[in-house]
Amino acid sequence: MIQVSRERCTGCATCVAACPKGAMFVAGGYADVDEALCNSCGLCIQACPEGAISFAAEPVESRAVQPAGEVRMPAKPAPKGIVSVLSRSVLPALGTAIAFAGREILPRIVDTWLAARTSGDATRTGSATNEGRRLRRRRRGKS
Repeated sequence: MIQVSRERCTGCATCVAACPKGAMFVAGGYADVDEALCNSCGLCIQACPEGAISFAAEPVESRAVQPAGEVRMPAKPAPKGIVSVLSRSVLPALGTAIAFAGREILPRIVDTWLAARTSGDATRTGSATNEGRRLRRRRRGKS
């Protein structure tokens, strides 16, 4: 977050020319920043000849202070066997594979099955399905 010091700013608009996003503008004789457009690149800070532009300090969350010499590390839960390993590595990949199969493969299988069922191919007997094999063998010279 960028802030402009009104005490130092002269309104020279050097920062406006340096800003690649167009976030800097001069209003009322002083430079100002449009926070919605600013990406905090810092080019306006470098361009300002008066040093009136700086990064604003963001409020820091207060934490309980620990006495010096005492370091407490958060406890890391130990893995609980194969279930823990599976839940971190295998299960996400398995879920992705099942989703892919349901989205891509299953509709194709159903469409093929329905097309075969409506055209009558699914009701053929064993002798009708072997007929193509017999014709191929005859063409090759085998009986």
